[in-house]
Amino acid sequence: MEQVITLEHVCALLHISVGTGRNRISKGAPMPPSFRTGRRRLFLASAVDEWIRNEAGFESRHAPLFQAREDATRRGRPRQNGKGFA
Repeated sequence: MEQVITLEHVCALLHISVGTGRNRISKGAPMPPSFRTGRRRLFLASAVDEWIRNEAGFESRHAPLFQAREDATRRGRPRQNGKGFA
């Protein structure tokens, strides 16, 4: 029988928080293949190892996921721009 590991263990291997791992799964972002058993998210250890080996160039292939959008509008209160209040 093949070894299965939990989401917490996979997140520790990837050096990300468990919340980030859950967010990636729900948004369809790159994560190792998994399956659900009841309420638990489980991963096959061999599939995780293979996924990590295949994702060696992760930053270069998935750069748009991690770069700030240049066309994004600024949120929040506008700045003064050194002119003071009008």
